Amino acid sequence: MTAGSTVLHTPESSVPMIRILLADDHAAVRRGFRRILSTDDACDVCAEAVNGADAVALAVARQPDVVILDVFMPVLSGIEAARRIRAALPGAEIAIVTLHEDDELRRAASVAGARAFLYKSEADEHLLAAVHALAEHRPYAVPRRDLDAPRSQRVSLPWLRSAGD
Repeated sequence: MTAGSTVLHTPESSVPMIRILLADDHAAVRRGFRRILSTDDACDVCAEAVNGADAVALAVARQPDVVILDVFMPVLSGIEAARRIRAALPGAEIAIVTLHEDDELRRAASVAGARAFLYKSEADEHLLAAVHALAEHRPYAVPRRDLDAPRSQRVSLPWLRSAGD
């Protein structure tokens, strides 16, 4: 959880809430992510943004624990938004989501401060696990997609892991 943030609890238990900001310019994607996150009582979507500039402003205002950014958004890219959010909120964890397979995007996301890189097409498999890992300040790496290889043979990304993980 971010330093100085208030830990919320669900009414039914003492499970800490993970405050999440969703940023994607497509409402259907935000709805889909929200639907996935709503299956976990620990997840609380505290804000949604439709562009990178709004994501930065909402992150500063709402102080989320985890920020999920689309890589390609209007006004300000997810990569630049990640840089700005990381500078303003060093305790917040950032995940970049995309439709695109691109090693340069992965590297740029990592350099910008994102500790998770997810494919939108695989969000149903990875989004909750990534959010929980990030909430515990651990990176989450999905294997690089090798479109010719079955999932069981896809390679991992050791460069995305932080030192000591």
